Amino acid sequence: MREHQKVSAGKLIESARIEKGLTMTKAAYLAKMSLSTFSLAEKGSEKHPSTYDTIFKIAKALELDPLVLIELSPHLDVTQAPEIALIKGESKDPKVVLARRVKELRKTKGMTQKDVRRKINMSEIRFSHMELGRYMPNELKLRELADVLETTIDYLKGQSEY
Repeated sequence: MREHQKVSAGKLIESARIEKGLTMTKAAYLAKMSLSTFSLAEKGSEKHPSTYDTIFKIAKALELDPLVLIELSPHLDVTQAPEIALIKGESKDPKVVLARRVKELRKTKGMTQKDVRRKINMSEIRFSHMELGRYMPNELKLRELADVLETTIDYLKGQSEY
């Protein structure tokens, strides 16, 4: 008798995507995220685990219950999930707010990650982690970033809407 294969968030995401006849590219588009972020979530990457927001967006796009996906993600704890992430898919975590705002401002200004990171002298991996909501730079780097993006540190950190 064969043992049942353990269901993971990644397997559930993959099954739902295939069931809907979606490519990874189309599913990522519907979830409003990059293909690489979607792919890492579907593969269940331990090196780059999904955030609550990522799980929520994927769940919404694939019509899945975000709580189920969170429960199936070993690195996430449903009891620790920010309520707003479960309701709206928007975290108030300063790193996540920073990630969204940096990316939005950078794109509005027509700048690439490379353009910005060169101006503030930040490594590719650090900048990438910052835009993924996994890294918060120190105050000096935040000041440089705010200057390059022509905004304030308070706005970048979500402490101001202006």
